[in-house]
Amino acid sequence: MNTKFYSICQPDSPRAQAMLAARRAEYEAWRIAYAVPIDEDDRDWTEHAASIRAHVGGSEGFIADRLVALAVVDKLPKFRAHIESMWHLDMYTLVRIGKTLEGFLVSTAARDQEVWPLVDEFLTNYLTPTRVQQQMPSAAQIQRKLSQFLAQFEDATAEPDSPADLNLGFTVHNFGNGSTHIGVSHDDATALLIEETVRAYAADNNISLVDAHAELILGKASVKVVVNTYQACDVPGAPVWAPGVGYMRDYSGSFLNRLSDHTRDLIGAEYEEVTAYRVSTSIRAYLEGRDGICRWPGCERPAHRTEKDHRINWADGGPTSPANMICLCSHHHNRKTDQVVHYILDPITADVYWLFSDGTWVVDHAEGPLAPANRNWVRTLGQKLRSRHPDKVPA
Repeated sequence: MNTKFYSICQPDSPRAQAMLAARRAEYEAWRIAYAVPIDEDDRDWTEHAASIRAHVGGSEGFIADRLVALAVVDKLPKFRAHIESMWHLDMYTLVRIGKTLEGFLVSTAARDQEVWPLVDEFLTNYLTPTRVQQQMPSAAQIQRKLSQFLAQFEDATAEPDSPADLNLGFTVHNFGNGSTHIGVSHDDATALLIEETVRAYAADNNISLVDAHAELILGKASVKVVVNTYQACDVPGAPVWAPGVGYMRDYSGSFLNRLSDHTRDLIGAEYEEVTAYRVSTSIRAYLEGRDGICRWPGCERPAHRTEKDHRINWADGGPTSPANMICLCSHHHNRKTDQVVHYILDPITADVYWLFSDGTWVVDHAEGPLAPANRNWVRTLGQKLRSRHPDKVPA
């Protein structure tokens, strides 16, 4: 079978086809409920929502999320046609996409009429399978990828952002049962450094993350951490990618770069090989930058929190090199070690083909900035932004 498709659309799988039919039915039902596009309906919103709720149920917010999602999809004609030909996206995922683009609608970049066709093209291309039995990106992965794409337009068409532009906050809530929740929102760079500091101190002192956070915040201890960030050296104005965050906005990336006291060139690291079982510093950095997350289908554990697995076991002669290794969280590493599943790694594309005991299989793409597809994406995006706004992108 040569046709490329997502595993959730597998043509000869009754389960896949049943769920495809369910996604299509839900989408078409909301199309009927949508009826008149929001921007063409002059009725009072409360009355509009009430009339819809009388027929479909759900809260006003539930209804609004789905109508806004459809309104956003209608601004993207290629993407809409793509959805309605493949039926690979459920309404929950479309709501996540809609929420992301709804926020973008009020931005300076969104007012540039040239941007929307590029967004349309990006979503259509990103959500088109390139392999047979390809793993479908999760809603969170799609939203993260889209947010990163939009952030780069913001950085190229507007003034650099700063913490004052972000939705930051500090909240305290007492549950009345002896515990209190403290919530803090930081910019990506600050949050990443705080998390790494807490985790490093907890590991060094064999205490919980909660206790580590308390001791550090109360000034009882200090710790130094190392954070690997990635930025293309051959793409002017390339975004900075950080583990657990992804491509960062201008302020956060610049902040981390200013703190950096060491730069490592990873060109050639994908071909490096060591004789020992443990990976070298450069191989570890390359694997985490290539994979981005745990390579088990659907797992989103950041790659820097994973173990490094030899596809062909080291004891059986498998080399310690990126061509024979992937990032797996400890839970899924154990599943592979126990031979519950097997996988094949394509050393050129970094695709991982997972083979399950029931005879099914799925192919997983690498998520990190060093994955071949993502390196090309950053280069292409950089070229587009420079051609459209040459005065906004550093030369």
